[in-house]
Amino acid sequence: MDKTKVVKLTAVEEFTLGNIVNIHETLSSYFHKKMNVILDFSSNREIDTSGFQLLLYWKKYAAAHKIGFRIVNHSSALLSTLGTFGSVGLFGDKVHLQPGDREQYGLNYGLKKEVFS
Repeated sequence: MDKTKVVKLTAVEEFTLGNIVNIHETLSSYFHKKMNVILDFSSNREIDTSGFQLLLYWKKYAAAHKIGFRIVNHSSALLSTLGTFGSVGLFGDKVHLQPGDREQYGLNYGLKKEVFS
């Protein structure tokens, strides 16, 4: 990630349908300037499917345009959503968990071999 063009943003408490247009416009303004984005999710309390889809869209957009996009300080709400959709590996961000949290969130980084047996 080119450190000269990095912006650090804090995710809103509610990454939901009610805020999705504003969130999209904010992220769009940085990505269309080819700025690398670090999105801190520590303040987030809720994320719904529209918020998840928006993150997925910008992850794919950033990869296709060779722009850095990292999510850091994953909130409980985001971890639960990533676990629900089995998308931790898809997003590719480092997730820091406390020792007992892996079972709570059920995060899967990939399919186990026995799934195909």
